[in-house]
Amino acid sequence: MKTRHFDRIGNGGITFTELGFGTAPLGNLYRAISDEDANATLEAAWKAGCRYFDTAPLYGLGLSETRLNPFLRGRKRDD
Repeated sequence: MKTRHFDRIGNGGITFTELGFGTAPLGNLYRAISDEDANATLEAAWKAGCRYFDTAPLYGLGLSETRLNPFLRGRKRDD
Protein backbone atom coordinates (compact mmCIF):
# COMPACT_ATOMS: atom_id res chain seq x y z
CA MET A 1 0.00 0.00 0.00
CA LYS A 2 1.35 3.39 -0.95
CA THR A 3 0.46 6.52 1.00
CA ARG A 4 0.74 8.74 -2.07
CA HIS A 5 -1.61 6.66 -4.22
CA PHE A 6 -4.92 8.51 -4.59
CA ASP A 7 -8.26 6.80 -5.17
CA ARG A 8 -11.27 8.61 -6.58
CA ILE A 9 -14.49 8.10 -4.67
CA GLY A 10 -17.65 8.05 -6.79
CA ASN A 11 -18.19 10.63 -9.52
CA GLY A 12 -17.64 13.72 -7.40
CA GLY A 13 -13.96 14.19 -8.07
CA ILE A 14 -12.87 13.82 -4.45
CA THR A 15 -9.71 11.79 -4.01
CA PHE A 16 -8.21 10.20 -0.92
CA THR A 17 -4.85 8.68 -0.21
CA GLU A 18 -5.05 4.92 -0.04
CA LEU A 19 -3.79 4.96 3.53
CA GLY A 20 -5.50 7.12 6.13
CA PHE A 21 -4.45 8.23 9.60
CA GLY A 22 -6.89 7.66 12.46
CA THR A 23 -6.46 10.38 15.05
CA ALA A 24 -8.22 8.75 18.03
CA PRO A 25 -4.86 8.16 19.79
CA LEU A 26 -4.18 11.91 19.50
CA GLY A 27 -7.22 12.37 21.72
CA ASN A 28 -5.47 10.29 24.42
CA LEU A 29 -7.48 7.15 23.59
CA TYR A 30 -5.00 4.62 24.95
CA ARG A 31 -2.78 6.87 27.03
CA ALA A 32 -2.09 10.54 27.44
CA ILE A 33 0.40 11.98 24.96
CA SER A 34 1.92 15.43 24.83
CA ASP A 35 1.09 18.05 22.21
CA GLU A 36 4.69 17.74 21.01
CA ASP A 37 4.37 13.97 20.49
CA ALA A 38 1.03 14.43 18.74
CA ASN A 39 2.54 17.01 16.39
CA ALA A 40 5.59 14.83 15.71
CA THR A 41 3.29 11.92 14.86
CA LEU A 42 1.25 14.06 12.47
CA GLU A 43 4.44 15.39 10.87
CA ALA A 44 5.71 11.84 10.31
CA ALA A 45 2.41 10.82 8.71
CA TRP A 46 2.48 13.91 6.46
CA LYS A 47 6.08 13.28 5.40
CA ALA A 48 5.15 9.67 4.60
CA GLY A 49 2.53 11.01 2.19
CA CYS A 50 -0.64 10.55 4.21
CA ARG A 51 -3.28 13.13 3.30
CA TYR A 52 -6.41 11.52 4.74
CA PHE A 53 -6.87 12.20 8.46
CA ASP A 54 -9.89 10.71 10.23
CA THR A 55 -11.13 12.58 13.28
CA ALA A 56 -14.35 13.00 15.24
CA PRO A 57 -15.56 15.14 18.14
CA LEU A 58 -15.61 12.11 20.43
CA TYR A 59 -11.88 11.48 20.08
CA GLY A 60 -10.76 12.89 23.42
CA LEU A 61 -13.81 15.17 23.60
CA GLY A 62 -12.41 17.15 20.68
CA LEU A 63 -8.74 16.94 21.63
CA SER A 64 -7.75 15.16 18.41
CA GLU A 65 -9.48 17.88 16.36
CA THR A 66 -7.84 20.56 18.48
CA ARG A 67 -4.43 19.03 17.76
CA LEU A 68 -5.11 18.35 14.07
CA ASN A 69 -6.44 21.83 13.25
CA PRO A 70 -3.23 23.86 13.70
CA PHE A 71 -1.21 21.12 12.04
CA LEU A 72 -3.27 21.16 8.84
CA ARG A 73 -3.92 24.90 8.78
CA GLY A 74 -1.91 26.52 6.03
CA ARG A 75 -0.89 23.28 4.34
CA LYS A 76 -1.82 23.00 0.69
CA ARG A 77 -4.45 20.37 -0.02
CA ASP A 78 -2.66 19.45 -3.22
CA ASP A 79 0.72 19.03 -1.51
